[in-house]
Amino acid sequence: MTDSDQDFSQDVKRAVLLGTYIAHWGMPKTRRVISSADGMGRIELYDFPASHLTGGIARLATIGVSDAFSQRDGESGIELLFAWLPNSTLEPLAAIEDLVLDAAVYVHLERMREQGVVLRLERGLASVEARKFLLDEPLAEEKSVVTIGLGAAHIHLLWLVPLFDDEAAFVSARGIDQFDEARRYSAQNLFRLNRSSILRP
Repeated sequence: MTDSDQDFSQDVKRAVLLGTYIAHWGMPKTRRVISSADGMGRIELYDFPASHLTGGIARLATIGVSDAFSQRDGESGIELLFAWLPNSTLEPLAAIEDLVLDAAVYVHLERMREQGVVLRLERGLASVEARKFLLDEPLAEEKSVVTIGLGAAHIHLLWLVPLFDDEAAFVSARGIDQFDEARRYSAQNLFRLNRSSILRP
C-alpha cells in the first residue's frame, strides 16, 4: 500500500470513529496527538466535556490504538475510553490525559484487544487512591459506540477503569464477569474518581 493509500485509509477510519463519538457525546473541546519513530504511529486523544446531554460525565477517547491491528485486512482492534464525573476529583485534566495516553501507548505496543485485562501503569493520579486499571466494557454507552464497524473489521471501545488493589486481585482470581456482578450490587459509582472499593462494606 502506498503512503497516499495509507493516509487515505487512516483518514477514513478517523472520520468514522470521530463521527460516531460526536454523534453520541457532542463536539470535542480539545485534541492531543502523540507519535513516535518506533513504529507506534499516531494516537489521538479527544476531550468530550461533561454536559447535561452526556449525563454530566466527562470523556476522553482515543483514535489510533487500534492501528496495532490492520482493519484493512479485516483485523478488529480497540480504542480506549476514560469516563468520570468531574466533580469527583480535583485532578487537572492534563494529568488525566497523560494517564490515558500512557495506557494507550502500552495497550498499542502490547497489541491488546481483550476486555478483563488489568493494567499496572507507572503513572497514577495524585488524588486518586486506585492505582491499577481495568479494560472493561463501557458501563453507560450505547452499543453503536461500543462496537463500530469498519468494513469487515470492528473497533471495540473499552473503558479504562481505575481499580483498587483488592479489586484487581478479585478480577485476577474470579474474572471480569464476577467483578461486573459485584459492581451491580455495590453502592459505589465507578464514574467517581474519589470512590471506595466496591468490595469494601
